[in-house]
This record gives sequence, structure tokens and C-alpha cells, in this order.
Amino acid sequence: MELQNFNNKTISSREIAEITGKRHSDILNAIRKMEGAWEKVTGRTFSLSEYTDATGRKLPEYQLDKRETLFVGSKFKDEDRAKLVIRWEELEIEKQQSKPLTTLDILVQ
Repeated sequence: MELQNFNNKTISSREIAEITGKRHSDILNAIRKMEGAWEKVTGRTFSLSEYTDATGRKLPEYQLDKRETLFVGSKFKDEDRAKLVIRWEELEIEKQQSKPLTTLDILVQ
């Protein structure tokens, strides 16, 4: 189980399912169907990991960075794509706010 984008923000396939109102199994199937094209273009597969559900079972999920999420979301309806874009904006704002301030940032403020 390897996270290819460990230092970068990712969204799990479960979060994508929650954001879009789709079943997680449907999101997993969509990602699997698109992975071949992604690998052909980028030379990389999507980062597959696992989570433990409420019953203690270990189940698969993907951790997708922004480019991967937008690629997968390109097949979704307009409203779902919009929700994913908004979620990525939120993640980027959170990341900016959590970065330590440089001396220049402090002086500017």
C-alpha cells in the first residue's frame, strides 16, 4: 500500500463518493476504468490504499491528487465536477493557511 503523493494533498475515493452523492463502489469502478488511459499518458497508476470500515473489514480506496481527481471527475455531470473543484479550492486554502509564515509574510501582514 503506497501513497504516491504523500506530501501533497489528496482526496480519497470515499470522499469523492460523499461529495458527489455516488456509491463508493461506483467511484471505484469509474477510477479503474480510467486508470489505463491515465497510466498511458502519465506513466503512473492511481494510488491504491485501504481503509477499515465500521465492521473491521479492510477495503480498497484510492488517494487521488488534484490532477487525478479532475481527470476522474471529467466523466461526472457538471454539478459533481463543480463540487470537486470547490473542494480542491478549500484544500488549497487550508494548505496555505497551515504553512508557516515567512519573514516577508509577517512583515506584509
